Amino acid sequence: MKRLATTFLLFFVCCQMGQAQQVQSSKGVFIEGTNKKIAVLIGINDYAQLRPLRYTKNDITAIRDQLYKIGFERENVFTLVCGGSEKERPTKERILTTIQHATELAREGDILFVAMSGHGVETNDGQARFCSIETNPEDLSGTTVPISDIFGAVGDCKATFKLMLVDACRNDPFRGRASFGAKTIAALDAPPRGALLFQSCAKDEISLEDDEFKRGIFSHFIIEGLSGKAADKEGQVTLLGLSDYVIEQTRRRAYNLETRRQVPYMKGEFTNFVLAKISIAPPLPVVPPTPPPAPSPTRAGERMTLTIKGVDYAFRWCPPGTFTMGSPQGEHGRFGSETLHQVTLSRGFWMLETVVTQEMWESVMGSNPSGFEGIKLPVETVSWNDCQEYITTLKALLAGTPGAPAGFTFSLPTEAQWEYACRAGTTTAYHFGNTLTKPQANFGGNQTKEVGSYPANAWGLYDMHGNVREWCADWYEDYPSGAVTDPVGFPSGLGRVLRGGGWNNAVESCRSAYRCHYVPSVRYYDRGFRLALVSQ
Repeated sequence: MKRLATTFLLFFVCCQMGQAQQVQSSKGVFIEGTNKKIAVLIGINDYAQLRPLRYTKNDITAIRDQLYKIGFERENVFTLVCGGSEKERPTKERILTTIQHATELAREGDILFVAMSGHGVETNDGQARFCSIETNPEDLSGTTVPISDIFGAVGDCKATFKLMLVDACRNDPFRGRASFGAKTIAALDAPPRGALLFQSCAKDEISLEDDEFKRGIFSHFIIEGLSGKAADKEGQVTLLGLSDYVIEQTRRRAYNLETRRQVPYMKGEFTNFVLAKISIAPPLPVVPPTPPPAPSPTRAGERMTLTIKGVDYAFRWCPPGTFTMGSPQGEHGRFGSETLHQVTLSRGFWMLETVVTQEMWESVMGSNPSGFEGIKLPVETVSWNDCQEYITTLKALLAGTPGAPAGFTFSLPTEAQWEYACRAGTTTAYHFGNTLTKPQANFGGNQTKEVGSYPANAWGLYDMHGNVREWCADWYEDYPSGAVTDPVGFPSGLGRVLRGGGWNNAVESCRSAYRCHYVPSVRYYDRGFRLALVSQ
C-alpha cells in the first residue's frame, strides 16, 4: 500500500568549529570568521503525476532572498525549483547530489542551510521519502528521495550547531496541507545526531498555509523573524529569540486564520547562538500625536471603546450615586451576610460591557487557561492572582491607548461597584425583576456561552447574572454597619469576593446581592472577571 502526502521540510545546519572566533553575548554566541555560508533550496510546485502545490516555490524563493540579506553569497546558494533552467530541475539525482555536495563542501566555521518544499510519501515499509519532480507512484523507490539519506548527510556534517526546521502537518495525511502524516512525522521526532529539531506543529495538528501571505504561516514567521522582527535590542536574532517569535506568531495567526491550534515546538540538544545581526538605525525623534479628547460621559450607560493590542474593549459609564446594597429579609434564596445598608459612590467609573473574553486575555497574556475554548467565550479557570497579573500588564498598555480617559486606571471592581453596576438603578432580586429565566441568563447549564448572548441591563452591561462568577477586589467580610461612602473592603479576610453566579449555579446564586468568596490562588472553570476603569 502507498500513502501519498504533502510535506515541507527546512533544514538549517550551522557549522561552527574551533577555528572560528566566538564572541559571547548575553543572548548567545555569534559566529565570526566563517569561511562560507552555503545553502541548498528546493521547491517543487508542479509534478508530472502528483497534484500541484500552491506556495512551496514562494516559500523557497522568499527564504533565498532573506538568506541573501543576512550574508549568504549568491554563488554559494544553490536553488532547485520548477520552471528554472535544466540544471535547476529538482530530480531525485540532482537533489541527492546537491545535498551531498553541500554537506561535503562545508568546512570548519562554515554555515550550511538546506530547505526542501514539496510532496512527501510514506511507503508500506514505513519509510518517509521526499518526492522529486519526476515521482512515479508506481516506482516510488526509484523516483523519490529517502528522508533517511537526507538525515544521514545532516548527521555526518562536521557541525557543532545543527538546526532542522520542519514545516509539515501531523494529522491525517490526506487533509489540507498534508504531510507524511502522524506516523511518518513521529519518526522525525528524533533528530539526526547533534541536531535540534524545530517543528511547525504538534502531533494531530495541521501546518497551515495563508492566502494573504501566499506562504505557509510557519515559514512566513521564520522569514520575518530572520529579517529582524525577532531581533533583540542589540539587533541580534538568536536561536531562542527566533523560536520564541515564531512559536507565538504562528500560534496566534493559526487561531485567527481558522480558529485552529498550531503550536511549533523544539526538540533535541542545542546551545543558543546568534543567527543574524541586524543593523539598527538610531531612533528618530518621535513627536507623539495629540490624542483625541477623552470622552466626557453625561449619562449612565454611555459607551466608550478602547482598542488594546488589536482587541476592542467596550465600557459603560456608571455615574456617581447612592443605592441600597444587600437584600431584604423576604428575598428568595437570601443569605444572612446580605445585610441591607446604604452605599454612596462619590466618583463614577467605567465598567467593561462584558466579562473579559478569551480573545482579550490571550492577546495580553499569550496563553489561554480556559476549559471551554472560544475567542468570544469568557476566560475562566483564572484565579484572583491571575487577574491581578493580567491587570498589571494591561495598565502598562493604557497610557498609549488612543481615547483612554485621563486619570483612570484598570482594576477589578470593588464589591460595591459591582452590585451598583449590576442593579443599574433597580432594587429587585435581579436587574430583570424578582425572577430570572433561561432566556435571560446562562445558569444551571453545561458550559459558558459567548458574551453578549443574553439581554443587557439598563446600563448596557451583559451577563451580570450567570455565565461566570466574577472576581471583585475586596476581601470577604461582614458588611459595615450603617451608611458608607466609597467602601473598598477590609485589609484581610476569609477570601476574595465573587459575584454574579456562574453557568453551573442555581438561579438564587445569580441574584444581584448574592456574594461568596474563595482563596485568591484558586482556579475553577466557573470563575472569570470583569474590568473596571476607576479614577486614580
